[in-house]
Amino acid sequence: MRAFDFIDARSAQEAVDLLTTHGKRGQLFASGADVLFMLKDAIEGPMETPPDVLINLGKVQELTGIRHDPTTGLALGAMTRLIDLIEHPRIQEQYNLLVQAASQVASPQLRHTSTIAGNLCQRPRCWYFRHRDIVCLKKGGSTCWAVDGDNRYYHAILEGGPCYIVHPSDMAPALIALDAQIHVLGPKGSRTLPLAEFFVTPAQRLYQENVLERQEVITALTVPPPTTGNAAGLFKGQGTPGGRICPGCRRPGSTGQRWHLCRLSGRPGRRCSPPPPGHRRGTGHQR
Repeated sequence: MRAFDFIDARSAQEAVDLLTTHGKRGQLFASGADVLFMLKDAIEGPMETPPDVLINLGKVQELTGIRHDPTTGLALGAMTRLIDLIEHPRIQEQYNLLVQAASQVASPQLRHTSTIAGNLCQRPRCWYFRHRDIVCLKKGGSTCWAVDGDNRYYHAILEGGPCYIVHPSDMAPALIALDAQIHVLGPKGSRTLPLAEFFVTPAQRLYQENVLERQEVITALTVPPPTTGNAAGLFKGQGTPGGRICPGCRRPGSTGQRWHLCRLSGRPGRRCSPPPPGHRRGTGHQR
């Protein structure tokens, strides 16, 4: 692994300032689970420039914590650990869909260190993208090798192309189903948008999975109060590495209404449509 400097940010604004100062040489560090894997495996591309500086958010207290208000709903600091969300009594009682989603993330060890914002911002698990010697479309090449290669587990069958990655976040479908909003701080100030609009498809931004700009920091997520009689459920497909089928469904509280708002991972919130002509599972490709 190449050497890098490690700087502790003391506030969200200082993290923004450090990102602005260091430019492409700087990168945010939350729990580091995905960042360190990317560094260790030497993954490089248009948006994967190996950083010389990691900016640690672990000591920024304003980015942690869970707050609940019956009127405004739930506020989650970006650096809140998944285990804290799982064990929170009010979330267990009123937002159990989030508990279901967080409980299925990785392993107990990672749930004790991983943060909610880190889970939303992790990079694709596609093995072509993760292979240091393969220059795929998402890393600046001209081909998505998954189209005719091994696309059994980590690739889209709905609305795919030109790159066929799916998003690996377990938390995103649940949060989108609950109408969560995400709060971001950058050089131009703060902005808030629905989490459903935070994620993008490869057709929208080939080299990114979200609308976050390089100098921006996620500060929090907010979830509105649940409706009386509201119910929700989550299904994570089993039998595949990572179980990438991960819809979150919500039933409104009004009498007579059926379950609706089913989110399927790809870009979280992707609508169902037929695969493109000629799309098939191949037998593998080596390069």
